Amino acid sequence: MKILYHIRRAAALLAALAAAAAFAGCTPAADALEPTAAPAAASPAYTPAQAAEPAPSAAASGEAPGEAGVLAALGIEKEALLGFTNVDLDGDGVLDTAALFTTDAPEGEYVTKLSIASVGGGGKALVTPLDFPDGLARNSIQLLVIPCQRQGLPLSFFALAGGAYGGTVEHVGYSVLKWGPSGWTDTFAKYRDAGMSYTLTMEDGPKATLTLSNGNIYPLEPSDTETYLESGWIGQDGKLTKDAHVFGEHTGFSSLIPTVTDGVLALSGTQEIRGLHKLDVLATLNTVWKYDGADWSATADVEPVVG
Repeated sequence: MKILYHIRRAAALLAALAAAAAFAGCTPAADALEPTAAPAAASPAYTPAQAAEPAPSAAASGEAPGEAGVLAALGIEKEALLGFTNVDLDGDGVLDTAALFTTDAPEGEYVTKLSIASVGGGGKALVTPLDFPDGLARNSIQLLVIPCQRQGLPLSFFALAGGAYGGTVEHVGYSVLKWGPSGWTDTFAKYRDAGMSYTLTMEDGPKATLTLSNGNIYPLEPSDTETYLESGWIGQDGKLTKDAHVFGEHTGFSSLIPTVTDGVLALSGTQEIRGLHKLDVLATLNTVWKYDGADWSATADVEPVVG
């Protein structure tokens, strides 16, 4: 099940990359979705002897720092590097290397400490730390750099960095960062793990009421009444018992897919609304997030699950 989930998620991200590439003047690097593979134009493989040497100079060579330059500039081992891609972030005609790495132990299955960095000519590195306290599955972590250019405005870059969380319910967490003169700035931190906030209440019947943070209210009809009865959450009359509690594990986004339209980045997210247990999906909350340069706003629609 987990393998199939990651295949579906990778396919969706590949589709998003193709959409971004279709935008005129915005061509993501071909290696953007290959977290562990070196780009064709990367520097030769890192060796311990190179650690004491200055990082390769992109300005002098005309090439991006690549894997070897990143490892030397950041002072990390190859096992800590989780993804990188070459892109001209500053518009100076010289490729920089955007990299994602961790300071967690290399043998760990889950990663809690991530950092995104840009390494330019001469080995200068700008680093932004990212914390994922709940832990991301190491083999799911990806870095995607997306160029965007609205008409009449300079080219800008966003990066998605994250992956799939552990836990009993599969869900994802991605930091969405914007590139600027001082490095990468996380713009999506308050939505990354919560998505669109909502409250769900259960009533006798059983019935459910979903209230979104934008004020929209949706009545939902639970379909798994057999499990409700067997678990003692409702009586034969449909009334809730004292043991009935809305499923409490935080799940956030089940998917988050980037697209670029007319130079504007949008994030299409899905959130599964659960009733009294983790398999009790009452509805899917579909959201579209857009960034106005200061904050993200979202529109939403709800698809009830019909039993």
